[in-house]
Amino acid sequence: ENKGPPPPLVVDGEAREQHRVRLSDELAPGAAGDAAAADPPPTLELTFALPGGGVVGKVFSARPLGMDVGKGSPLLAKRIFAGMSAEQLGVQAGWHIVAVNGKDLETTDYLDAWEVLMNASAVLPHSGGRRTRSADK
Repeated sequence: ENKGPPPPLVVDGEAREQHRVRLSDELAPGAAGDAAAADPPPTLELTFALPGGGVVGKVFSARPLGMDVGKGSPLLAKRIFAGMSAEQLGVQAGWHIVAVNGKDLETTDYLDAWEVLMNASAVLPHSGGRRTRSADK
């Protein structure tokens, strides 16, 4: 016996249609309703100015970044730590960070640029890596 669609559900005075979802749809990996599966993992894109000219972008996906950043503007990758993200991505000591996630830092003072970098990297998951020795490249 088919009674037709269910009556509208009233929420805060507004009628909304009730929808039935099959259990198999709810549990299927990558189902349309699975927002967590659709969200890409957080990343951090740093744009570096190279000592010989030119720029290069590197995308970090975990903390710690694996580099000491020197004071000054633009920020300087002063030392690269072995086995960590910066080294794995090929970042070299002496490169200047001129943008964070597309935000230009070339004319930003040191403290503001440092804050932008720290806030942007805070969303990255922690890899558990520890600095043990440096790879001064």
